[in-house]
Amino acid sequence: MKEKVKLGLEGEQPIPEKLKKINENYVCLECFERSLEGKCEEKNASICRTNTSTIDRHKSRWHSTANNQSCTVVPSSAPDVRQLYAKYGKVKKVHAEDPKDKSRPQATNAPTSSCQSTSQKTLLSFCRLKTNRDSSQPTNQGINNNFKEVTAVTKPSRDSSESSDQGFQGINSSSEDVTKTNRLIRSSRQGNIDDVMKAISNLSIKVENFGKRHSSLEQLVTEDNEVLKSLAAMRTASNIHQLAEASKYLEFFYNEESNTGMLRCNPCFKMQVTARPTLNNLSPFQAQRIINSCASGTLGTGKIFSKDVTQLLVEGHNNSWYRQKKLCIDHMCLLGDGNKLHKKAMEASRKEEERDKRRSTAASNIFRAAIVDLKLGAAATHFETMISFLSCCSVDVGNIGHGRNNFNDILSCLEKSVNRRIDAWLNEPLPSTLLPPHFWATIDKATPSRTTNQAVLVVARNEAGIPCPIPVAAPQVYKEFAPATYDAMAELLVKSIKDNFSKDVLSRLCGVAADGPYQAAGFRKRLLQELGIEDSDNGQLSFPVTWDAAHLLNLGVVEVKDQSPSSDHFKTFLRRCNIFNTVLANGKGFAFLQLLDKDARRPVAYATQRFASSSYDQWLKIEKSYSALWKAFDILYPNRPEDDQYQYMIAGSDFIADLLSFLDILEPIVDLMLRVQSLDVPIWKLKLWWPKVKAKLEKAANGDENSFPRLQQFGEEIVPGDHYQGVELLDGWLVTNQGGDERQRGILNWTLREAMEIEEDRLRLAADLMNALDRRVQAILHDRCLSTLQAFDASALVALHCGTCEDNILQIYGCVGWRIRNVWRGRMSSGMDFDPRLAFRFMETIKKAVKIGIWDALCLYWFVLAEGTTALPMNTKLTSFEAVETETLDTLFKLRFASGKEFTVRLQEQRFYRSFYSNKDIYNVATPSSCALLDIVLSKGRPEAIAESFYNSMRAQQQSGGQSNENLARRTKLNWCLPPLKKCDGIREGISLYFTGDGPDGVLKPHRRHYVHSSRANEYSVSKVVDRLDAELGRCPFLANE
Repeated sequence: MKEKVKLGLEGEQPIPEKLKKINENYVCLECFERSLEGKCEEKNASICRTNTSTIDRHKSRWHSTANNQSCTVVPSSAPDVRQLYAKYGKVKKVHAEDPKDKSRPQATNAPTSSCQSTSQKTLLSFCRLKTNRDSSQPTNQGINNNFKEVTAVTKPSRDSSESSDQGFQGINSSSEDVTKTNRLIRSSRQGNIDDVMKAISNLSIKVENFGKRHSSLEQLVTEDNEVLKSLAAMRTASNIHQLAEASKYLEFFYNEESNTGMLRCNPCFKMQVTARPTLNNLSPFQAQRIINSCASGTLGTGKIFSKDVTQLLVEGHNNSWYRQKKLCIDHMCLLGDGNKLHKKAMEASRKEEERDKRRSTAASNIFRAAIVDLKLGAAATHFETMISFLSCCSVDVGNIGHGRNNFNDILSCLEKSVNRRIDAWLNEPLPSTLLPPHFWATIDKATPSRTTNQAVLVVARNEAGIPCPIPVAAPQVYKEFAPATYDAMAELLVKSIKDNFSKDVLSRLCGVAADGPYQAAGFRKRLLQELGIEDSDNGQLSFPVTWDAAHLLNLGVVEVKDQSPSSDHFKTFLRRCNIFNTVLANGKGFAFLQLLDKDARRPVAYATQRFASSSYDQWLKIEKSYSALWKAFDILYPNRPEDDQYQYMIAGSDFIADLLSFLDILEPIVDLMLRVQSLDVPIWKLKLWWPKVKAKLEKAANGDENSFPRLQQFGEEIVPGDHYQGVELLDGWLVTNQGGDERQRGILNWTLREAMEIEEDRLRLAADLMNALDRRVQAILHDRCLSTLQAFDASALVALHCGTCEDNILQIYGCVGWRIRNVWRGRMSSGMDFDPRLAFRFMETIKKAVKIGIWDALCLYWFVLAEGTTALPMNTKLTSFEAVETETLDTLFKLRFASGKEFTVRLQEQRFYRSFYSNKDIYNVATPSSCALLDIVLSKGRPEAIAESFYNSMRAQQQSGGQSNENLARRTKLNWCLPPLKKCDGIREGISLYFTGDGPDGVLKPHRRHYVHSSRANEYSVSKVVDRLDAELGRCPFLANE
């Protein structure tokens, strides 16, 4: 119980001993002088202690500038402080005002600047007397000195007029304490200093009580910045909903049946849940009724409001709202009822947040270890090793959940997170079309491990116009005792997209690209039924299922190799080329080859399961390294017999002639195969490029020497006895072995090939390739479909704007409107609301965008200069734009500028199409409808070769012993989709799913956090798994540290 002290003059009750102890107060002279100058507040100069840490903290806070680092600490009663007061002519004003004194007449001649009233706290700060630093008890001399300083500064008089003449207004107060204090100051020269101590001590008690009340708030705000932010946001709230949203510590619930509301403090309620875990299974109103003994409750347990009060709180700007808002702020500031409970709850909440943060950090690191292990293609083999590695690097990985049995569950969480993000991206409108992107699908069937699966990928363009291949799934094909029919393959494709993405995504599927097994009419018919698209007589334009162009061309080459008149010639040539791989690709032969030429290309064999474009690379390696290959063969077999068939098979003049002719004939075919494998090439491009390739093959079949540039360059040297790349050529004997193996001594047939026979084989090969490829290319796309889609060809659209600019007048060409109309008619059946009668307008806006892109120099980046030329001028006006005829597959134009310079450029069609997605100036002119039309056309299908790349990635994820198809497909998909580790923000989503599971009907079960706060954690250095790995000594234990 606080002891009451009565103020009085000399002879009255003495001050208790425990109130006489006064702590010394210190100030920083630099800060104190700055406060007298008005540059900062006076409280900034106060220092409670003189230890090093306190002074350093003061300097770091108030001496931040480089020129303000000096700090002189003296007691507040030091002469230096008085000198500063005298220097600036200021005194510490002492006022005490009581409401009862308002009726008391004031001195009329008192200066207004000195008549301001202050609080009792100001009086306390002025009258507090401090002792010297080395004194533990106050001395009379020090008190008298301080008291004399007070009286010397104030100089009070007996009447108010004298006080007014001195420029200081007397203290007006009707309260007992303040009145006695005023009387004590007036008679200070005759009074006892102990009475002054009584007055000051009494005021200290009052201010101390008020300070204790707010000390907890100051501590709470300074320690927790979230509380400070919540308080600032809560003060700006205008109703109960904004109040709950402003602070994460408050929650408001509304009962729609009774129209009542409830407000509760989350940290306080969590303390209740800790004691009663069953409260989590109840609704907020049910939990409130169980916890509270009274009807309304409190903020800590949930405070229920009546219907009328709830309405007022929702509306805001009324007394009920202001009262409740103040109660909530007071509760957060630890004022009022329940402050102790709230303080404990906040401390517990802060500890729990720290634990959750540590658990989240450990889980993120473990997920990163799983991703790195996945990127390395190690499956779960090195997952535990990666966690041990992170632990050795002082990374927080927790103390449980480190076993490799959790690896597949982690990947399942990541897969769901990836699917969720892909689905959101596929449903997000593009800036150019204002619609979600359309896409096409590619499928392929293979047996990468023990299970045959069907890889399903979709390709859509992003906002930059770049095609993005997205793996959907690779489901198992054979699940029943039945063959894989076309209907089953089509259903499997649709089911894969439905299971992984939302329902709306499937409605934007525009086409499918696949190889031979999927080209049956039953497959497309079943797809149209699943998608709800009516088949129209427009050449499969509504939903094309097209051949993969690269597969189609490769099938033509395989047909020539196996079933044409040139079959024997083709196979014989491949057999002769494979000799280099047999002899020099490995072992001793490869060692000799490297000793002769380190840059020599390692010979490879002709792979029948790969495209002809890959086999073409085998012949290029032989041509480039032929000299080193022959020298290595000569050193490897120095004592070979004179009639050794190998030397005639690889060093005969006929072989060199066949090698160069094969390279010349297949070069345009391989170039076409490589181009159509790009994701930027539309489906109609093969038919537009094929005539140029066919013309080259036709010239070669007719014996045009210009069609064989390599053969024409070395034609005179390719004769027996002459030299090619320094190798003496032998007679052109065609050696065939009837015994099977060419190294076995069986019956060998030696046939001398004359120059006419070599030429006939060469011409026949060109003719057979031309005929076989032409039949297949003509069947890849219906003529009606081609005539419609080629209106959107980039080369054709750009070529329409060729001409000369004279007086800023350009001729604008039109297009056939019915072709564009068919595109819309095909898509209208699937829900697209476009009027086919407006097709000409849509095409007109596209042409207008192309026009400004060329003639206004907005899109000169569409064109690429020839190698070695300078860059295009950007600030010069274009005066002429003309097409250039060429036999290559490129589209060339000639640009002439006002400066007189001319440039021959090549059109890059991928940049042309991408500008309608990414260039705001272009797609604003083209309008969203026309851009959507272009997006649909480009999504009709493209190469299927991307599925082959997916299977290559799947083979890299295989492990010895085999794994299930589900795990292998999941690892391949994640390895394909996940970005670099630093950009894997989706880890957070997967972590949440890992701990909560995917629901009662899901497959993924909830997992424990990676931290155990119990005595079990003390049993291991890190965890059971990591300690086991760290305890291993390896196969050479003497190398391990003791």
